[in-house]
Amino acid sequence: MTSPIRRGDIRPKLSSLPKQKTEAAAYLDSYKLAVEKKRLLQELSGMEQRRQQILRRLALIERQTSALDQSIHNLRSPLPAPAMPEPTSEDYMTFFLDY
Repeated sequence: MTSPIRRGDIRPKLSSLPKQKTEAAAYLDSYKLAVEKKRLLQELSGMEQRRQQILRRLALIERQTSALDQSIHNLRSPLPAPAMPEPTSEDYMTFFLDY
C-alpha cells in the first residue's frame, strides 16, 4: 500500500538504484538535501518578492479606483451653468463676400 501523500506536498526525488549504506552515501544524501533546501529557500524568496509586487499593484489599483469613483461622483453632480450674457450686434464683425 502506498503512503498517503497530500496534493500540496513536495515529494523528494527518487533514484532507481537502491541506496548503499556507506558514509559516502550519507554525505551524498546530506548534499542533496542541502541543495534542495537552498533551491526551496530561493523559490520562497522569489515568491515573497512576487507577493510584495502584487500587494503594491493592488494598492495602486485601489487608489486609482478611489480616484475614479470620486471623479464619477463629481461628474454626476450637476454644476451650475454659468450665466452667459445675451449677444448683441456689437459682438459680431460683419463682412461681405462677392462671388
